[in-house]
Amino acid sequence: MWSETHPRWLLFGGELLISANEINQERRRKMSVEVKGLAEIVRQAKDAIRTASDAAAGMRASATELSSTVGQVLDMKRQLDTANADLKAAVGAMSNGGPPLDEPASSSPSSLNLDQAASVVADANLKPA
Repeated sequence: MWSETHPRWLLFGGELLISANEINQERRRKMSVEVKGLAEIVRQAKDAIRTASDAAAGMRASATELSSTVGQVLDMKRQLDTANADLKAAVGAMSNGGPPLDEPASSSPSSLNLDQAASVVADANLKPA
């Protein structure tokens, strides 16, 4: 006779609950492994994003520093150009406007050294005019 309180039915129900519980535990273990794998991938992605962000920030800082250094170089160039123009103006003010004098060749036999030139000047100053 069949009844909900019959021992065979109770045994069957108990076995069914145990089997369902075992299936659920196995499913949880598989899901746990899959979720752990997914969590590891998410952590790796976050690390990659953080590394990329750090690299971008470093590149930005380097580019800013380079730009500043290039700006300093350009400022120095402008200062040199200004100094060169000032020197050219000063040299032009001291010039009589004529062409530059030819420099004597140092290897020519007629060139004088400083002592010889001083002697020639002194002799010229002693002669009556």
